[in-house]
Amino acid sequence: MGMAATLPAYSIIDSHSGIYSTITDRVMFDSVKQADSENLMHYVSKLRFQSLYEKWERDTRFLSSVDDVIDHDAFKAIVSMSENAVPFILEEISSTPSNLVWALNFIYQRKISNNPETTIPEACKLWVRELSR
Repeated sequence: MGMAATLPAYSIIDSHSGIYSTITDRVMFDSVKQADSENLMHYVSKLRFQSLYEKWERDTRFLSSVDDVIDHDAFKAIVSMSENAVPFILEEISSTPSNLVWALNFIYQRKISNNPETTIPEACKLWVRELSR
């Protein structure tokens, strides 16, 4: 007697309706598994960003030295997240303009404006406009 191949199954209980669903179609299973993986990575990135941002903001809130603000370990960690941090940075600076906008200068290795009189709120608006296209 041969062994029957076991298809992968994805099972979940909907928290609102209490309905239990199972997916046994391999293509659908792989698609759901990939989507779950991408959602998990996004969620983990968001949690990491939020933790770093809160620490950076708390520790640098009253600093006047730009060098001290951008040399903070949490700021460097946000920059090291690279483009994974961009949606979270945009979310923050679109609602509350801040020095966090400087992280975009490092991530994209350029300034949004060459005008030395560009203010933080203006730079935030320019980055949000450019990256939201």
